[in-house]
Amino acid sequence: MKPVAGFAQVDRHGQTQSAEPHHGQLGGSDERRSGHQERGQSDEDDPNCARSSDVESVLGLALLAGQQGAAGGRLLLALLPVSWWLGGSVGQLWGLDHTLSLITTLMVTAVGVLVALAQKLRSAVFASLVTSFGLLFGVVNGFTMPAVRQGVSLVMLGVVTAVAVLSVLISGQVVVMRSPAVKIAVRVMGSWIAAAGLLSLGLWLKG
Repeated sequence: MKPVAGFAQVDRHGQTQSAEPHHGQLGGSDERRSGHQERGQSDEDDPNCARSSDVESVLGLALLAGQQGAAGGRLLLALLPVSWWLGGSVGQLWGLDHTLSLITTLMVTAVGVLVALAQKLRSAVFASLVTSFGLLFGVVNGFTMPAVRQGVSLVMLGVVTAVAVLSVLISGQVVVMRSPAVKIAVRVMGSWIAAAGLLSLGLWLKG
């Protein structure tokens, strides 16, 4: 009797044999594997999942902007979403150097230190810092997203919108809250961001 495809057959020694051809992996041949990853992506680089460093960067910048006053909040809202969008557009087209991840980690740590020290920055320096953050983190985000040949990337649009909303909400609250307890809490959060950045840096160097 001929074996039916998709079912097991029993030989004369009582052993079970598969009627499917063996390709070395369950579910089909090597050529049809769906688990392969493109453009160097890993599961933790899923564009639908926010990376912790992205959240830390936006949080740190928003806190620092609030410490600069209303002018800092306006600069953050004007520059961060636009620079993030430009960086993301570049990241969707170009490859990502692992050195860039090290640079972003160092920048997050530096912002955390500035927040912990409640450091006042000149407008030009703060604007340069915000633009650099937006471009670098946008490139990292864009690399993990599928390239869009025509039209607007809805994923990138969602990320930029979230960045803008978080920036406005957090920096605005820091500006209007004048109590010493809030100022201390903001500085403590900055120290936590710096500590998280140092931890990430240590893990990165450890390999």
